[in-house]
Amino acid sequence: MICPLVSTVEEALQDPAAVDLIPADGRAGIAALARRLPDVMHGFGFELRLRTPGAAVDFYTSIAARGGGREAWAGSAPAHAPPWQRVAALARQWAEPASLLHSRVEMVFLEFDAPFTVGQPPSVFARLDSAIGDGGAQWAHAAGAVDELALALMGQRASAATRAHLAAVFGALPPGGRIVDVAAMLPRGAVTVRLFITMPRAGLPDYLTALGWTDSGARRDLAGVLWRAMGERLRSCGLGDADQLATLTRWPGAGPARAIDHVATRARWPSQLVRLISHVKVVLEPSRPVEAKAYLWATRRFAQLGA
Repeated sequence: MICPLVSTVEEALQDPAAVDLIPADGRAGIAALARRLPDVMHGFGFELRLRTPGAAVDFYTSIAARGGGREAWAGSAPAHAPPWQRVAALARQWAEPASLLHSRVEMVFLEFDAPFTVGQPPSVFARLDSAIGDGGAQWAHAAGAVDELALALMGQRASAATRAHLAAVFGALPPGGRIVDVAAMLPRGAVTVRLFITMPRAGLPDYLTALGWTDSGARRDLAGVLWRAMGERLRSCGLGDADQLATLTRWPGAGPARAIDHVATRARWPSQLVRLISHVKVVLEPSRPVEAKAYLWATRRFAQLGA
């Protein structure tokens, strides 16, 4: 399903919870950024720092392989600056049926850091398809697509050292774990690779130990933040403002049904703006305070298309 980005973002920004969570200049910046992006997105969201009400809010959006979004993006991705040229190259490669990206990447996310300057490149997240098997089998399935991703975004394949490190991260996965996203953080200068991982709760401590993380106290804190009553735990740990956390609970829901133009069919269809809290990220970095961020998500559901 392709979401008409500009009108849907503008509707989401008028939601009372968004008005309370996102400063006026942030809402204006997000709306302006949406108008510069191709109108072929699957959905979008806002990244909020939970400890600091009124702080800058980042924006992210997604393109799905299904529903024609991938091919539409390949024909419309902006390429007006070198970093964006690499993003446009990824869009074309993903749409090429012979590429591994075409068969093994389900969705691409673009994340923009405020204040959204013109020409600013996004961080790029590739969501991998679900591989069956242990971590080693998952790496064997994903390695070629990761190489193609690196070639498109960095102009060269992943180095031997990077490949060895990725193989170790995949290989240490516990039963039931998998790598969800592989990301290139383009705005941060030297390209940083980031992985997003899901796994059963019980496997987390041993997995971190296998990767060489020896700070057992921080590990226990992380597990507590992630797996207990989320809002209260964040507040009691000093990771979230109480009023902001309360306002977050007003975001999930659906807007009133109304007919709008569907991007793919060019016909008018009944639709609703659907809002949810995607996830909360707890950031643990050496010599920096622990930080929590909430990721809000929204998309448009077209009732008669089954989207």
